Amino acid sequence: MILGNDKGSGRRDRIRQTRKWLLLGTSAALILGTGSPLVAQTGGTTEAAGSTPIVVTATRREANLQDVPIAITAFSQDDLREVGADQLQDLIRVVPNATLYDDRGAGQPTWVIRGVALADFNPNNTPTAAIFYDEFYLPSNALSGLALYDVDRVEILKGPQGGLYGRNTTGGAVRLISRQPDTSEFGGYIDASYGSWGRIQAQGALNVPLSDSLAIRISARTDQDGGWQDSLATPGDDNHGDRDIFSLRGQILFEPSDFVRLRVKIETGSDNSETLLGRATASEDLAVPFAFCAPVIAGRQNEALCGTWADRNLLAMGQPLGFSARDQSDNARVVLSNPINQLDNDWMNYNFQADFELGFATLTSITNRLTYDYRQVFDYDGSQLALGHEDSDVHFSVWSQELRLTSTTDSNFDWLIGGVYNYDRIDDSRDFALTDNVIAAPPPVNSLTRSYNQKTEAWAVYANLGYDFSDRVRLHGSLRYTDESRRIYNATLFVPALNFNLFEGYSDEINLQTHWTGHIGLDFHPSDDVLLYATATRGYKSGGFFGGVATDTSVLLPYLEETIWAYELGFKTEWPGGLRVNGAAFYYDYQDRQGYLNQVNPANNLTAVRLGNLGDVELYGAELELAWTPPEVDGLTLMANVAYLEGSITDSNATSVTLTGQPYALEGLPVSAPRWSMFALARYEFPLSAALRGALQVNYAWQASPNPDSSYTAGGSDISYALYHIPSHGTLDARISVAGDEGRWELSLEGRNLTDVSHPAVATRDSGGSYMSFYNAPRTFRARLVYNF
Repeated sequence: MILGNDKGSGRRDRIRQTRKWLLLGTSAALILGTGSPLVAQTGGTTEAAGSTPIVVTATRREANLQDVPIAITAFSQDDLREVGADQLQDLIRVVPNATLYDDRGAGQPTWVIRGVALADFNPNNTPTAAIFYDEFYLPSNALSGLALYDVDRVEILKGPQGGLYGRNTTGGAVRLISRQPDTSEFGGYIDASYGSWGRIQAQGALNVPLSDSLAIRISARTDQDGGWQDSLATPGDDNHGDRDIFSLRGQILFEPSDFVRLRVKIETGSDNSETLLGRATASEDLAVPFAFCAPVIAGRQNEALCGTWADRNLLAMGQPLGFSARDQSDNARVVLSNPINQLDNDWMNYNFQADFELGFATLTSITNRLTYDYRQVFDYDGSQLALGHEDSDVHFSVWSQELRLTSTTDSNFDWLIGGVYNYDRIDDSRDFALTDNVIAAPPPVNSLTRSYNQKTEAWAVYANLGYDFSDRVRLHGSLRYTDESRRIYNATLFVPALNFNLFEGYSDEINLQTHWTGHIGLDFHPSDDVLLYATATRGYKSGGFFGGVATDTSVLLPYLEETIWAYELGFKTEWPGGLRVNGAAFYYDYQDRQGYLNQVNPANNLTAVRLGNLGDVELYGAELELAWTPPEVDGLTLMANVAYLEGSITDSNATSVTLTGQPYALEGLPVSAPRWSMFALARYEFPLSAALRGALQVNYAWQASPNPDSSYTAGGSDISYALYHIPSHGTLDARISVAGDEGRWELSLEGRNLTDVSHPAVATRDSGGSYMSFYNAPRTFRARLVYNF
């Protein structure tokens, strides 16, 4: 169900037309490539990854993971398959001190690394953990829907990365590196699966060398069906949550000489998936207007004694209540929400990278152009009525150019210098349907249209230097200067029924005040198998403007950038007997943290939210990672990761209000993030015959509640606990597989959430009186076949 007009249909038609020609072109190239004599001579090469250590480029140079002085978790293509990661969000389960917040259940996931994040669902905001796709910075969480397939590796860098990666990396950086063409051999793979609720997934790639200097690689992925929710608002079983994702990537690699390497990548895709439905939370005392019910006031939920905002509106309209919150299932398989939540996204991405060997250094140029049409229909109230339905249509136009020189001479001193220019424009238009909200928005004010344009320009120059005093001691540092401006304009709130603008053409601009970021670090190798490191890093996240519903322009006033000083001590070690132990301890001085402030809306006496700077925060914690492959037990791998985090607002002049309208100070409140998180894995590979190998794998992920009891403020603590508390939770996954022909093929059966644990993953509200939660998926299974050629 689409609520508004198809405002982006012209752009989508152009994207789909371009995709058609791209499909034809890549298909023709594929046919020509597979018919070449060279392919016939080199066919049959297996692309299965080996067991060599993962080489990462977190410091913009190739290095062994164990030699990089950063708390980093890296995944190869095989790693992603073994932990069942089909999208970036799935990696949250296996990376301690990292969690995910998605206020809408899907579509705009926000990474929270070591407690650093801004949980904002509006697409004009920049994330604190930046995502880089083939060295290209994605300036919005909404853009992270780019598919995870045919990858070389994924690197998750914890802690600020303000030197090499620049703005909006106060939490860390997530780097996705796709598999590139290879001129040496023909090969590819097919990966297909069928799972619970009819979910079908398939991906594959074909690498075709056309000569010693020219190769192409074609990759594609699709993800279909799998919906597991039913809405009481419609008859029959909706099977809501079906996926409808398609992505196609074509690459050309040209190496005319030993000194020049050129790569062109074109990628297109669409995501028309249905997104999660919220489970309505009963909070209303239906006998007392604008009052919470007694159980919620006492700090618990009781759907037998409480109603929803939808129930209150039905009473005001003189209609029977019909279905209520008590008719929903506890695991959110059956909910009240209208089954309208869905995406309608299309994108085109062009990437050109050129490397020139100059003798003393490598010159790299990276040019990227992305157009992304993001559309989401969303039921804010989680009920059978239209109390707050949104149809958003957002167009992104992003362009960047980066140049850098990386030293290649063999000496104790190495360096990297570069510069980058980023431009992005957002055109955002949203229709809000409040048709049945006769209390908060009485007719004729039953719909709103919110629109604005936002433009960001940023440029930076940076340098990274390193000096080896000896084979054991290394000093390194980075420094970056950034200039950035962000402008919002044509901000308008229109009431169609009255043909009236509440405000029109509002404009404002914010300029970066914090220009310098970087780091300094010292590495010490007491032996070849031990790395000790210490770093101090400064980073920042851009300021901006609230992108949600603003009933007056005061809500659109800009908020300032936040800054962070991070101090970290870490070690990486390899021990006899196949044991690897890595760890880190950190302390963050986090200033002007951005976040939401509650305020009372005098028009309806309900609390509303705006973005602002909450104050200064201190964070500290530690992480420990162990991996053991005992040589006495061939094929056995054991892994365990555990993380601890503590943080609170230490200095703030800001105030907010509770859900009952009582003001409170923010100073002293804890940070909303799990205090403890852990992940454990056991994998055993064994021979079944001379040609077959089997494998059994079990892994368990657990994290504490992200909002401990102390996060609920006086005067409204019990109510907040009842409506927003997320319990501690853990999930158990397992995988059994059979592989043959030296890894050429593998057949597996995978199970996720085997104990069928059900819990709210996000608890949220709208500004009209409704509350709801999004739940994790129930137990799922799938059969999977991978064939390498």
